[in-house]
Amino acid sequence: MVIVQQCSRDKSVLEVPCNYASPSKKTQPSKNVIGFCTAVFIELLGTVVTVDDDIVKRILPFVVSGLQSGVKGLSDHKASSLMTVGLLGNKAALASKLLNILIRSVAEVAREEANELIDLHWFRLSLIALINLVRSQNVQILPIKALEILKELRDLPGVLLELSKEFNIEKFLVVLLDSLIDCSSKDEYCQQALLSLIEKFKHAFREHLHFLAAQCSVSPARLLSKFFIDEGVPVAVQVESLQCYAFLCSLSQDKWQTKLLAEFPSILFPLAGDDQTVRVAN
Repeated sequence: MVIVQQCSRDKSVLEVPCNYASPSKKTQPSKNVIGFCTAVFIELLGTVVTVDDDIVKRILPFVVSGLQSGVKGLSDHKASSLMTVGLLGNKAALASKLLNILIRSVAEVAREEANELIDLHWFRLSLIALINLVRSQNVQILPIKALEILKELRDLPGVLLELSKEFNIEKFLVVLLDSLIDCSSKDEYCQQALLSLIEKFKHAFREHLHFLAAQCSVSPARLLSKFFIDEGVPVAVQVESLQCYAFLCSLSQDKWQTKLLAEFPSILFPLAGDDQTVRVAN
């Protein structure tokens, strides 16, 4: 495409399709215009070896306008922006401030789609874009504003569980887990979201048991019970949970030990049969 070659030689040319496809108070770009500009951006991002700050800066207005919440009738622009965010994440090391803005913007799209409950396809697409962005960039903790949105999303753990069957979302799960733990001591919604996430992904979080119990403000008995009270949970996971619980008791003062034992679910005691390893927890 000639225009892509021209854009790669002279980055200022990018402003022409970007401005042409961005909505204004008076005009809305047509589906064909958005489709053409999207093709130019994607072709360019796929062609260049390095996506520099100049390219990002010139494409950004089009991307951000497509992610604005509350804008109706721009599904093509929204899809284009989500697609472009994914490519930018894979091709460029985004500045921290810009990365936080994009994470929050995509989270807002996910919230809007989840609240409308008209088409879960858009909800999934926005989550896939967010997962890809976190996975491809150096993200350790989610921005507070993005986390505030995600913790209240309806059935987020359930949707993530379905996505995990098709995509690698392990890094996103760990980042989300760490972010929720970080805020759980001062936010009840974060505690609830954390427990819901653990309940859906107990097998994925097995190796984090000790860390979770030690760092999370949720009651250890309440937290660990998420790993073994459901039917179908392997005995190995139950044993690990009991061992983790025993480890906590060994570190605790007598007063805390009594409290832990008082909270300990009675359903677990039948597990302490002939297995000496399990008996340690008692």
